[in-house]
Amino acid sequence: MHLIGDIIGNFRIADAFDILFVAVFIYAVLRLLRRTISPAVLAGLVSLVGVYVLARAFDMYMTKIVFQTALTVLVIALIVVFHEDLRNALEHLALVLAACGEGIG
Repeated sequence: MHLIGDIIGNFRIADAFDILFVAVFIYAVLRLLRRTISPAVLAGLVSLVGVYVLARAFDMYMTKIVFQTALTVLVIALIVVFHEDLRNALEHLALVLAACGEGIG
């Protein structure tokens, strides 16, 4: 119970915004993936990330190295495969920011 009191006592407004920004980012990524990738592929990616998290938690050195390398390649491959969707998302973001008066440049 003491740990929870320490967390609440040290919680700042910046922490709340940090949690909000991360949650919105994850929601946007999942929404983008849901539109562009089949549910089976998404489930496979989520399970691979789950295995990686478990490998890190149990300090499985070889598995961590393999997954870190594979995830790096996967990120690059996803950028190449979904470059058009990423471009559209960034254009949409620029339009939203411009409409809010927060234009870039």
